[in-house]
Amino acid sequence: MKKTIIAFIILINILNVKAQITSEKLVGTWQLNNSQVASALHENYRFFQDGSFVYYFDSYNDSKRIISISGTYKILKNVIEFKILSRKEIVGGRIVKASEGFQNGWVLVDGIVKDVEQPESEVETCSISTSDSTDNTQLCIKINNDKYFRVSKDPKFE
Repeated sequence: MKKTIIAFIILINILNVKAQITSEKLVGTWQLNNSQVASALHENYRFFQDGSFVYYFDSYNDSKRIISISGTYKILKNVIEFKILSRKEIVGGRIVKASEGFQNGWVLVDGIVKDVEQPESEVETCSISTSDSTDNTQLCIKINNDKYFRVSKDPKFE
């Protein structure tokens, strides 16, 4: 009985290690819910070797004002800690009807992109683990149950 319990504990630890991700494996560009890259990226994280990250909102949404948030991250077992330091947002501009065939609805044009610091940011924690892709050919991660597909090992991927 004692050997069975020890074997069970070892198995749990092995499975737990598989589900964890390291900072080295995390470096790159990770796109939400989709491994396909077309003319732009959907929502995505870009994790850098120096512990910084940028989160880009969906590039296909031409009416949004916040383009991205950036800051630092730290992985602690199956938790990732984010500290937001700044955001890029569009100030001003005007709303016009979208170009037929290229966009839907309404779009924001002629705005100015500004960097806005966030000096008193709290640490935000999320769960993080590895996840299998549908066909088991691509590395995926889950951050708070949202699945991200690695689309590049290069965080500067456009």
